[in-house]
Amino acid sequence: MFAVAEHKVDLPGGNAASQSDVWAVVKTSAGMLSLTVEAKAQEPFGDNVLEQWLVEGKTEKSKKNREDRWDYVRSYLPETDSFRQVRWQLLHRCAAAVIEAKRFGFQHAAFVVQAFKTSDESFQDYALFCRALKISAARGDMATTSVGGISLSVGWADCELATDEQIAAIA
Repeated sequence: MFAVAEHKVDLPGGNAASQSDVWAVVKTSAGMLSLTVEAKAQEPFGDNVLEQWLVEGKTEKSKKNREDRWDYVRSYLPETDSFRQVRWQLLHRCAAAVIEAKRFGFQHAAFVVQAFKTSDESFQDYALFCRALKISAARGDMATTSVGGISLSVGWADCELATDEQIAAIA
């Protein structure tokens, strides 16, 4: 239906929102879907896994804010105790799809990593995230779970970088 680049979803406990590269509302045969896309071009998923991120706050207040932020994000992800070694960026970007689905009354959400020449290490980070969600991780495929009555599909899409000639042909 529509897409928004650099869409921000507010998260309590901090000043920065979760900012997806693309957020889209997609009409499907099963109903409306909230989709977040995290595009990666030869770059990793942030610096820290959740366990590190939670303790990085420099003051007690900032540590408490991170805990509050994580509690909020966790409420929009399937219940599991396996997120400690997952990259924080994957967690809040995925939760953003569910947050927006709930906000608009949709029953479906999806989170897709769009990878442009991304390292195998990044795919392994994604695979660890999928294991924590108790779903399979495969390049070019999606797996579905649910959270709070919303179906959540997660996928990885390998994409080629456009050549200079392809970009020039569009203009």
